[in-house]
This record gives sequence, structure tokens and C-alpha cells, in this order.
Amino acid sequence: MSTTAAGAAAFSFMEVIYTIKFYLVGHTAIVGFQWNITQCWDSTWLFLYTSMAIYVLHLLISLILCRRTTIRLGPSPPRPPQPRHVPYLCLHLRRAPPSSKSEK
Repeated sequence: MSTTAAGAAAFSFMEVIYTIKFYLVGHTAIVGFQWNITQCWDSTWLFLYTSMAIYVLHLLISLILCRRTTIRLGPSPPRPPQPRHVPYLCLHLRRAPPSSKSEK
């Protein structure tokens, strides 16, 4: 690899880093941001308590309405073969055709 190609790759890498830094830190929308409670309602105590209450309510409703089933931790028992497996078995587990090579 020549030094000019390495220099070009490093230059383009630095351009990418600069562009990312600009959009994360130096963009005008970010630099000019001012926190206002009327515009940022999701950073208030009301939003925090409301979201926690909705989460707990959802948890309670799901526990009350949904029946609790046990979770098996061991391996599942084998299932009996189904009729839909027959075509698969016929196509994929058939014997290989006899070779047509003639002995000389």
C-alpha cells in the first residue's frame, strides 16, 4: 500500500469523524437548544410517575387476565410423525439411484 493511498484513507476517515462530531455536537439545532418545560414534557416528574403507573397497571392486568402456565425446563417429549412429513421422507430419504458407470 502506498503512502498516498494511506494518506487518502486517513483523510477520508478524519472527514467522517468530523462530520459525525458536527452532527452530534456542533449542529445548530443542538447548539441552540434550550430546555423548556412546555416543549420537553417527557423530562418532567409527571411523565415519570405516569409512565411508571401505566407500567404497573399493565403488569397487574396481564397477571390477572392471563393464565399462568408452567414453563418446562427439560427437553420436550418427541412428537409422533405427522402425515405431512410423508412427502418429505419420500423425496429426501430415498435411495440414491444406481450409478450408470460401466466397468471396462
